[in-house]
This record gives sequence, structure tokens and C-alpha cells, in this order.
Amino acid sequence: MVVIVIFDFLWLFMGSNMHRFFSHPVLNRAVNIGLAALMVVMVAWSLWKS
Repeated sequence: MVVIVIFDFLWLFMGSNMHRFFSHPVLNRAVNIGLAALMVVMVAWSLWKS
């Protein structure tokens, strides 16, 4: 239960700190592209390892 509470507070803290990136259109695009690229790399790595 303690781990869940800690992760919830971390999630809220990170979300409030990242708000400025998602409210600015150019930064929002850069963050979205970076996260999409990271997702593609992780899927490729997962398929390559299996």
C-alpha cells in the first residue's frame, strides 16, 4: 500500500511539472515525437530480444 501511495504522489508531481511542456504547442509536439520514438525503440528492442 505504501508503494502505491508513493507512486501516486510521484505521478501527480511529475504531471504538474510537465504541464508547461504540454501547454506550449512546439514543446508538446517535441515531447509527443520523443515519446513515440521511445515507444517504437522499446517495441523493436522487445521483439529483437525475444
